Amino acid sequence: MSNRTAKIAVSILMLIGVAILALAATGNLNIEPQDLPERTTRESAATPTPTPPAESSTTASSVEWLRLLPDLVEPPYTGGLRRWPSTSSLPAIRSTDLSVYEGRSLADKPLAGVTVILDAGHGGQDSGTLYPTSPSNPVIVEKDINLAVALKAGDRLRELGADVVMTRETDEWLSIYKRIAIAGQYAVNHFIDELPSYGYKSEAIENLVPLLKDIFDINSDLVSDGGRGFLYGYGSRPEARLLFDIQAQYPEVLFISLHCNAYVGDSRVRGLQVYYQTNEGNYKAATRGAENPAETPPVYTGMDDAGRLRLATALRERILKQLPALKFNGHSDLLIADYAVLRNINLVSVLVEMGFVTSPHDREILLSNESQEKIAVGIAEAVYQYYCR
Repeated sequence: MSNRTAKIAVSILMLIGVAILALAATGNLNIEPQDLPERTTRESAATPTPTPPAESSTTASSVEWLRLLPDLVEPPYTGGLRRWPSTSSLPAIRSTDLSVYEGRSLADKPLAGVTVILDAGHGGQDSGTLYPTSPSNPVIVEKDINLAVALKAGDRLRELGADVVMTRETDEWLSIYKRIAIAGQYAVNHFIDELPSYGYKSEAIENLVPLLKDIFDINSDLVSDGGRGFLYGYGSRPEARLLFDIQAQYPEVLFISLHCNAYVGDSRVRGLQVYYQTNEGNYKAATRGAENPAETPPVYTGMDDAGRLRLATALRERILKQLPALKFNGHSDLLIADYAVLRNINLVSVLVEMGFVTSPHDREILLSNESQEKIAVGIAEAVYQYYCR
């Protein structure tokens, strides 16, 4: 081809291109527009709004990675113990409307959709408190009372339609952190199972599974054994914060730990006490215990203070309605406390001390099968009150 011919060909192609652009600009060119991905700004990447797909079966090609929010990175140290932001590190994948439970009748399985994790304290070689404290054959052993009431409460809750998860159903020993891991596994496993139905997957969340399994399998509260795992110490590491933020998306799940109290110095002290934790209580406890604030992870601040107080209040009210004789004769029966099962579980959670084994008055109640049944009914009624009234 000569240079002249080549130049003519190029000129023709350029004219054709200009004509096509002109027609496209005026809308006279019959070409369907292609869907281009939206430009992703930093803000939109940080706060995606997940929408469930129209069909329940999501194909693998439609599943995308769930983006964690930027504030999962620990805030810088500026003096004093740090706090995690109160906002979640996760977008709100789940949205549970608790108003659907309001006004439900006791006769119609009102707690269908609710899950209660019942934790019978102690067990196995850990008897808990007992009376007398020295003989080999005590008249009352805490671990036995805890389990008896937990099993009865589980039955009453199931009658109301609730799902019940027991940390133990026999006289076996579980470390405190294994109990915590059970609550963590429940939320994480359900969250992972639900993510695809919303069009997401997350490696960061899946990485929590082996971490929790290690705590579960080691079954030891000794630091040297590694049984506390990533939940060890004061403050919350990023993995712990992620776990707590997942649990925060399960308001329809409660954790109730059952125990008995003791006061060796005075057998006149008696009655029921209920313990819960708050964000400020958690921060104060960490401030007292942390030896090096600069190296202590930030303290978690996403607890549902109002929910915890409301559940604790309901448990006190409903158990005492069943057994007024368990009314505490001291100054306070509703207390903020830094128990590990309250600090390291971000479901709405409480710990119930059902009475004092050192009190002859309380011992008679706690050892009675009829009274144990009444406490169990009070627990079930408290959960009903929490959700339905």
